[in-house]
Amino acid sequence: MQLRFWLVTGILAVVLGTTLPQETVCRAPDGKNGIPGAPGLNGRPGQKGDTGEPGKPARRTGIRGPKGDEASRQFPPHRGNTVVFDNIITNQEDSYSAQTGEFTCRIPGIYYFAYQVISSGDLCLSITKNKESVVSFCEDNIRNILQVNSGSCVLSLAIGDKVSVITSSLQNMIYSGSEADSVFSGFMLFPQMG
Repeated sequence: MQLRFWLVTGILAVVLGTTLPQETVCRAPDGKNGIPGAPGLNGRPGQKGDTGEPGKPARRTGIRGPKGDEASRQFPPHRGNTVVFDNIITNQEDSYSAQTGEFTCRIPGIYYFAYQVISSGDLCLSITKNKESVVSFCEDNIRNILQVNSGSCVLSLAIGDKVSVITSSLQNMIYSGSEADSVFSGFMLFPQMG
C-alpha cells in the first residue's frame, strides 16, 4: 500500500509540473551573486573591416648620404690578387676605380659592401680594408659548374680608406664569359659625426 501511495504521488507531481506555467510556480527571491568564473575561450575572428585612411608620411630621421657605387665584370681583369670590376654601373661619388678595383672613402661613415661573383671552380675571396683582409669567404665547387659566391660586411671608414675584393692565390676560379656578370657594390649606411 505504501508503494502504491508513492507511485501515485510521483505521477501526480510529474503531471502537475509539466502542465503548470512557470509564472504560477512559487519562487524564492534571487540570492547574492557568486564570484566570477574563469574567462572563456576566444571567439571566432570577426569579419574584415573597411579599409582605413592612408597614414601620414613619416618624418625623415636620418641624414642623407652619398649615393652608392656598383660595378660588374664580365671578363675579369686582375691586378695582382685584387679583383677588378671594370664595368661601372653607378659611381655617384666617383669613389670606385675601374683601373685599380678599389673603393676610396671620401666621406667618413659606416658603409655596407657586398659582392656576388660567378665561379667555375673553387674560389676564396676576401673583402679588404687598406689591403688587410676583413672577412673571407670560400666556396668549394666539386662539380665545376657555374655557381654564385657572395659575401658582405659593414665597415667603419675614414677619409682615404680603401676597400677591395681580393682572391687567394691558391683558389681563383672566377668565371670569364658572356653568360653571367659578377658584381661588387657598396654604399654608406650613415655618416660619422664629429
